Amino acid sequence: MINEKEIIEKNMIEFLKIWHNISQIKKFINNFKKNSNTFGKKTSKFTKKNYIDSYKNTIIENKNYQLIFRDESVISFFYEFDNNNQIVSYSLSYIPGIHEEIAIEEYDYNDVKELLESSYKDYIRIDLEEKGYKEILHTKNHFHYRISEDDENTPRKDIRMPLSQILYPLDFIYIICKYIYHIEEKKLEKVTELIKKYNIQRRETLSQLEKTKLFMKFNEN
Repeated sequence: MINEKEIIEKNMIEFLKIWHNISQIKKFINNFKKNSNTFGKKTSKFTKKNYIDSYKNTIIENKNYQLIFRDESVISFFYEFDNNNQIVSYSLSYIPGIHEEIAIEEYDYNDVKELLESSYKDYIRIDLEEKGYKEILHTKNHFHYRISEDDENTPRKDIRMPLSQILYPLDFIYIICKYIYHIEEKKLEKVTELIKKYNIQRRETLSQLEKTKLFMKFNEN
């Protein structure tokens, strides 16, 4: 049976053939390496105050992305594999581009923070990791939405929505194209077909107790 690393490799190869059909995408890069136990790089932690510098220095200048949209928003993948080529951890990020009226080379945060709000409001990150695990509250596989306040004094904590199964690159690309850019289904038909083609195994990531609570599940077919 095909392993999880091979599924990711095939996701990247297949999407390289079809990404031009989605007009909102500016560029797609397949930088998957067969002989490595990792794919991509983890993005740094984004906060409201460091958002512009992190976007400019760690994402754009370092080319830490696989897909860039025409509005300069990016998708960045990181996967880690074990000796059996199964996924150990991942971090899948959608990082919105900076508002066009903000000069990212020279700015004052207090002057641009209202404009910046429109930039990071759709920030999404999906993580699979053991670190920080707390049953139900901080599941191993979870969905982050928007940027945290980065304030230890607030009683409100970051929301981490539990996910029931591992996700592959095409899953995440579909989520962003569909729910952020509202791309019509007809233009995503080939992506959907590929998702179904490689939906041969989706490893469960929730505990039995977590399955009795609220969680998200991506694809049944």
